[in-house]
Amino acid sequence: MIELKNIEIGYNHTILKANLTLQQGELFALIGKNGSGKTTFLQTLAGNITPISGSIIVNQKDLSNLSSNEKAMQIALVQTRFPQIQFMTGWEFVAIGRTPHIGALGILNDKDNNAVENAFEYLDISNLKNKYTHEMSDGERQILLVACALVQETDIILLDEPSAFLDYFNKRSLLEKLIQTSKELNKCIILSSHDIELCIEFNIPILLVHEQLKTITILRKNEKSEILEQAFGLKI
Repeated sequence: MIELKNIEIGYNHTILKANLTLQQGELFALIGKNGSGKTTFLQTLAGNITPISGSIIVNQKDLSNLSSNEKAMQIALVQTRFPQIQFMTGWEFVAIGRTPHIGALGILNDKDNNAVENAFEYLDISNLKNKYTHEMSDGERQILLVACALVQETDIILLDEPSAFLDYFNKRSLLEKLIQTSKELNKCIILSSHDIELCIEFNIPILLVHEQLKTITILRKNEKSEILEQAFGLKI
């Protein structure tokens, strides 16, 4: 669970405010204009940017008091772009997600190996284990990023526009898998997205970045007109 207690986020000045509680077992879609602060918000939730004010409580622990490794045990952050690494197999890439759990020598034990194997099986992507990442499609790479987050075994997964480079079929497929993951594995998942129609179709709770108020609020009655007006200043 994440509790955002009157937080103000930004760098030299406040760009967004939020006062929210987000439970596990649910997927949230973060929707707002480009440049509205969505990535900064996710980076703040991950503990990479310190809030200007307020506090972030993750599973009853103040995020500001946690070490980098402790944060990585609580929160997994999936960036927009897939890292371009030559001749790394899917299995090797996903195993990177075990970094917070392994010792200084970086040696995987049976539990680590099982976590990696389970992620491939759960996501039904065993065909990607021995495939080089530079030979994969965009859709295959994006689901591999989700697998890497799963093996990190955190209660919270943050994804920054994971469907940005996907076609419609793969957007739907990824969204369905993330909804399933949040429910079956009891994860709190937040993804930033511009796929408003799909989010409405799947009845996903919206974390709405209000254009004028510069706030983030939860919208559960997903009316497209309300989303467009509040997030983008458009009236239809």
